[in-house]
Amino acid sequence: MISDNVLDAGIARGIITPEQVDNLRTLAREITTAVPEPEDDEKLRFLTGFSDIFVTLGLGL
Repeated sequence: MISDNVLDAGIARGIITPEQVDNLRTLAREITTAVPEPEDDEKLRFLTGFSDIFVTLGLGL
């Protein structure tokens, strides 16, 4: 999301109107509450079984 400082600078330079900034901030709040954060679907484990030891030995050789 664009930071508030950038939006305020855009208003000061006449690039965007205050009404548009308010609409963008409202939209950003709606989207962030409607879309949940993605869950971490990676299951990283150090050892998943004894086969990992064989793979490690094979790579080492």
